[in-house]
Amino acid sequence: MIIKWKYESKGRIEAGAAIDNDTIYIGDKQGFLYAIDTSGQCKWKFDSGGEIISTPVIANNGDIYIKVNKLNDYQLQAVTAAGNCKWQLSVGLSGKDSPAIGKEGTIYLEGFKLHAISPEGQQLWAVELDAGNISSASPVIDKQGIIYVRSDQQPKLYAVNKRGRQKWQYKLSEGSFWGDAVIDQQGTIYVGSSKLHTLNQEGQEKWNYTPQKWITSNIVLGNDTIYFGAGEKLYAVNRSGNLKWSFKTAADILRSPVLANDDLIYVVSDKLYVLNKRGKKVKELETGDFLGEAVLDKEGTIYVGSGNQLYAVSDQNGGLADSPWPVVGQNLKHTSCNTDFYREEQVALDN
Repeated sequence: MIIKWKYESKGRIEAGAAIDNDTIYIGDKQGFLYAIDTSGQCKWKFDSGGEIISTPVIANNGDIYIKVNKLNDYQLQAVTAAGNCKWQLSVGLSGKDSPAIGKEGTIYLEGFKLHAISPEGQQLWAVELDAGNISSASPVIDKQGIIYVRSDQQPKLYAVNKRGRQKWQYKLSEGSFWGDAVIDQQGTIYVGSSKLHTLNQEGQEKWNYTPQKWITSNIVLGNDTIYFGAGEKLYAVNRSGNLKWSFKTAADILRSPVLANDDLIYVVSDKLYVLNKRGKKVKELETGDFLGEAVLDKEGTIYVGSGNQLYAVSDQNGGLADSPWPVVGQNLKHTSCNTDFYREEQVALDN
């Protein structure tokens, strides 16, 4: 791995980046959203007036959505691709999760309530689940537009339709109460706590797997393997719920793994590890500071924050994997929407 460039931000970078049209968007703890090109030059920076607490999300029209904490006034802000504030909306107390965007452009955001917000910044509805206790996990959306959210105080996963009506709820095992659910192309839902639970679209469990420790990272999906961190180990489990292998790091794995097209897995822990599909370490990179979420673009460059710097790291990896959920947020725009819509759009842009 070769460090191509580093960009120094005003504040610490702890969340991840979203990418669109060869522009990397990332926020820092001082409240600045940066638009950086692939050569490491800042195109613009936007002052949100607060603390950016999650990974940006990019809409089909190029608008960027960020969650901001302004002295405990939690807001969703929309920023144009030119770096101007389009609108802002207070959403009540909220965690460090990112919003999700449905195919039609509706924005879904967790807090004490699950909010549905139009692209123009109008609240369409808000529904309270689990007596107002929702976790710091992003909503995720399946091909039919069903939104899946998890609760914090009560370890449950809820399925909610586009009108805000609950379809079902499923009680999870006791354990860590954060981390997004993910969805494969057949509609199977994977969600972690002290176990890895797999559910069908009706909320019935298919199987579960119990690692040695609670699941501590988001889950990603290869074409035949599920990957997640639990304590200081990365687990690879097949689609039948059997362990393929595990890899031990020197610290807890709190960030999502990232999957590359040539069967490489990038793991963020005390350093950035690169594993092959058999779980053997092939490379590593140490920055000397805390690492944020990593993302991998279609050209094979890894972007990861460390301290107050964004690193661009070149590696021979074939780019982001073409799998059901290869990175936190499902795609480079970080929409958390499992639909071929975004993939088809990217193919059209490439052609």
